[in-house]
Amino acid sequence: MEGFGERLVTLREAKGWTRRELAKRAGLHEKHLDKVEHGQRQRIESETLIKLAQTLGVSSDFLLGLTDDPRPRPRRRLQRDDVEEEEAA
Repeated sequence: MEGFGERLVTLREAKGWTRRELAKRAGLHEKHLDKVEHGQRQRIESETLIKLAQTLGVSSDFLLGLTDDPRPRPRRRLQRDDVEEEEAA
């Protein structure tokens, strides 16, 4: 089973990007991305995970190894009724 860093490298290389290019596109420091790819980070901030997933066009669940389906789920738009129900609760 691939780990987070391995999936990241595989996706980056499939796009033909260098580590520097992915870091720039995702708004991260290259050195930080290097540590993430090599498993030298014990914890990944949710903001970092989201930036990488969005930049690579995959779901965060895929990056984390929770699914083998890389497609991000479509976001469900909140309807007025949903907001009113939450406020009433």
